[in-house]
Amino acid sequence: MKKTLYALSSVLLLSVSSFAQNTELINGRLRATIGSQGQTTFVNPGHSFLDVMEDGEWVSLILEAGLLIGGQDPNGELVLYSTQGADLEAGIRDLGVEISQPWRVTGEQILAHLADYNDNGVVDNPIFEIFAWPGTGSASSEEYNGFPLWDDQNIFQMSGFWDSVSNGSYFPSQGDYPIVSIRGCLDAEPRTIPEEMIFIPILLRDDNGQLVFEVQLTAFRFGCEEMGSAIGNSLFFHYKILNVSGMQFDNVYVGYWADGDLGCYRDDYLGVFDDRKAVYFYNARAEDSFCELSDDNRFSGPPAAFAIDILRGPLDQTGTEIPLSNVMPIYNGSVIQSVPPATTDPATIMEYYNYLSGRWRDGSPLVDQGIGYGGEGEQVAFPFTGDPAANTGWTEIGEDNPIADRRAIMSSGPFTLLPGAINEFIFSLTFSQEPDLDHLQQITELRSKIDTVQAFFDSCFDLSGMMPGVCTPLLTGTEDELIPTNNQLLLYPNPASNQVNISFPVNESGTLAVFSADGRMLLQKRTLSDRITLDLQDWPKGLYVVRWKGEYELRFNKLLVD
Repeated sequence: MKKTLYALSSVLLLSVSSFAQNTELINGRLRATIGSQGQTTFVNPGHSFLDVMEDGEWVSLILEAGLLIGGQDPNGELVLYSTQGADLEAGIRDLGVEISQPWRVTGEQILAHLADYNDNGVVDNPIFEIFAWPGTGSASSEEYNGFPLWDDQNIFQMSGFWDSVSNGSYFPSQGDYPIVSIRGCLDAEPRTIPEEMIFIPILLRDDNGQLVFEVQLTAFRFGCEEMGSAIGNSLFFHYKILNVSGMQFDNVYVGYWADGDLGCYRDDYLGVFDDRKAVYFYNARAEDSFCELSDDNRFSGPPAAFAIDILRGPLDQTGTEIPLSNVMPIYNGSVIQSVPPATTDPATIMEYYNYLSGRWRDGSPLVDQGIGYGGEGEQVAFPFTGDPAANTGWTEIGEDNPIADRRAIMSSGPFTLLPGAINEFIFSLTFSQEPDLDHLQQITELRSKIDTVQAFFDSCFDLSGMMPGVCTPLLTGTEDELIPTNNQLLLYPNPASNQVNISFPVNESGTLAVFSADGRMLLQKRTLSDRITLDLQDWPKGLYVVRWKGEYELRFNKLLVD
């Protein structure tokens, strides 16, 4: 029998009572709406997945969107799994636990938790959202969520956290805290804490109800003091994809579907910054059109342009990252009768797979002329890579393409997805709506903004090396006295049997703590000299983590008692 996760704290009930239907992630003027099961699809008029604030009103940028995974199963059959649509299942695999609302934590809660712990090495006032956060192997999940994050066979891969004691499991009572777990960015403690993070695990099953993929969505944002900051007006989406089927899939593409609706959806164009691997939507006219069904959801000033910047693609079977490989425009055939049916919305698995692999519904290639279909053009991977503002290269406005609704599928592949593989698909959402720029000049400004966001991501969200004024964070990382160093704590001998000597920085007092492999603190004592000796004769054989916290730094090492 399945059981449903219910809040166990009035504090949580107050903070997420609005989650029953959806939750909003707002950064500056940008808002994303995420459903209770991780949906990013809302088809009711006036309520889109992504909106921008203009003159106190929310105006649409993306109506709906979703992750796509397409490939061949072991029998050679095409299969497609997606978070697109309203019918999703959120839960913890193999535990029979349904999730009725996302987990949510703020940067202020993280800093308060760290201040509490760093004061005396003990969390005196546990914050529910910190202790309920579903970090891998969480020691507090059963108490705060009502269920553990493991069973007899597995410790399930869950959300990211800073592993302060290096034991691989989430122990907030020992100073661990939620982070965004980005491959290549886990060797140093984060110096910029997100203003807010939302996490929800989505279960994708086959037609027989068998679980195939667990897709873990982490949506997050960074606050900046500067009102017009690109970083402070962007949202980040991290999809972690776990192949839990036990099967190998071949010729796989991982992609993203987006239905761009810039205010009135009837006058939009699409383009690609091919060197940045970003897709953007812009208004075809200087003023936004009136739509008979959504006159109140249009831009009254200069129409915005917005971009989906693919920051990281999946890994292939050799561990090599696959960047954005294809972008396919899709035309809304219900409002553009002049385009060929092969360029309109996909309806079958084969048609979705064709789009993912860089072809039209009928398998025809994308070519660099007109709308990209037919003719004598050269086959290409990306459409409309010219510059509309400069009127150079291949652009929709230069080709005088039909003006109307646009969608896009962007994808990375093909590759072989092995059983147990864990992958990432990460992107940012950024817009430009400067009052003194027209609809085409917004594109030039948008390019500059996503360059800033990309540099921020490439630095593992570290603002210290960026130009002043780009973003003055509303929240910073851990306090200066807790700067981790690359110097390991010196232990000798190691492995040890009877005793171990531990050396510390000269003339610096601190606190020594020893943890078992499962995260339990076994010893804690003040150190006033540069060396101490521990008697190990009564210690069980095994691996231990030794941590020393001085006034300005943290040092760690692993000790093997044999």
